[in-house]
Amino acid sequence: MIKRTRLTARWVARYVASMGVALAFIAQVGTGCAIIADKSMSEKDAQECRVLAEAVLKSHELPSAATPLGHDGRALYCGIRQRNPFIPYLYTELTLYGVVERSEQDRVIATLRHARAQGYKPIIIRFLERDLEDLCA
Repeated sequence: MIKRTRLTARWVARYVASMGVALAFIAQVGTGCAIIADKSMSEKDAQECRVLAEAVLKSHELPSAATPLGHDGRALYCGIRQRNPFIPYLYTELTLYGVVERSEQDRVIATLRHARAQGYKPIIIRFLERDLEDLCA
């Protein structure tokens, strides 16, 4: 009887661990994307983000960032994103807050098109009305 109890406990532990991994994978697949932390960005990715962010900041006025993560204190965030967990293809994602006019968004897109160099990853641009920290305040 003792052997069966140990076997059952071991089986439960393995089952719980495998279910945790499966649930994490399902959560990633369910959202359709995975965010890669800035500290895991390569130097080339960080340089790409700097170039694109500086191009936007030189020609467009953005509000102050609500978090210390904004580029140069402005409401512009840049990072690397993987959209499909099965095909590991990376995108550069820029998130801008406070750019709500369609004509201004078009100018930002045109600026980014001119700033992209050969060999840069495709860009995902997200325009949001307000910074997330503003919503919590």
